[in-house]
Amino acid sequence: MALQLLDEEGSFNIFSNSEEVSTGGGRERVGQATIVVSLDGTGDADSIQDGIDLLPIRGGVVFVKEGIYKIDTQINIAKNRIKIMGTGKGTKIIATTDISIFTITGDDITITDIHIEGNGSSTSDGILINANSNTTIRNCYIEENNYGIEIDTASNIIITECFIFQNDSSGIFTSGASGNNIISNNIIYSNGDEGIWIDGANTIIESNIIYSNTASGIEVAANSMTITGNFLNANGAVGINLRGGISYCIVSNNRIRNSTGDDINVTNSGCTGNIIVGNQVSGTNIGIIDDNGTDTQVGHNITRAEL
Repeated sequence: MALQLLDEEGSFNIFSNSEEVSTGGGRERVGQATIVVSLDGTGDADSIQDGIDLLPIRGGVVFVKEGIYKIDTQINIAKNRIKIMGTGKGTKIIATTDISIFTITGDDITITDIHIEGNGSSTSDGILINANSNTTIRNCYIEENNYGIEIDTASNIIITECFIFQNDSSGIFTSGASGNNIISNNIIYSNGDEGIWIDGANTIIESNIIYSNTASGIEVAANSMTITGNFLNANGAVGINLRGGISYCIVSNNRIRNSTGDDINVTNSGCTGNIIVGNQVSGTNIGIIDDNGTDTQVGHNITRAEL
């Protein structure tokens, strides 16, 4: 049933951005730009995919009420200008089969305040962002997938204020020509490989907490990265690793502790013109910065057994 408010003259739309028509018996929502999804029958749809499909071509908002939504087919967001909004941990989507829960191919997409739980698959993602631009993932809880979030050939992506944990592979993984992205203020932990694997130039990784991942905290596989203000602790390989041939990155003002390998590693002479400055590194390896690069600028770092 469509949501309405009543006044002295009849009924009118609760959503100001919805279209209205007169049907002789009051006003009803038609082609509405806000859809409510609910499991209790009080919304416009009872599945998120149905809610997306009900939106007009110009886009709109799908508000997902609290509840546990079990799905066995992926949710496709192919339209542009869509916002999927839940209630936080109270809105939980659980995959019951081996699927990527969200696949995003439209532009200008936002997913916010949703708990996303896979079925423990080693092949499917919590969120797959594919060949698009201007997507924001905010304040989501993402667990038990292959990659928590995978960015494939996408640009201008923002991932912020998320908890990304206990995924089979990397918490966040980017590949292809993915660049100009921002990963900030997330907590990323206990993933089966890297906390973040980044292969997208001109990306900013800032103010994240990254700990207890099986492999490196941050694995850098693209040029011109800015990695600043992060806290990394007890990651299983290197704290921050600049892979062979990676150049013109800035690694600054990070605090890195108790890495199994080096705290910061510049892999080989093919790495050119990187800047490593103002970091605090410590732990069992006595805070190692291992620079094997060419023309690396290293300065004002603090390295000691414990900080």
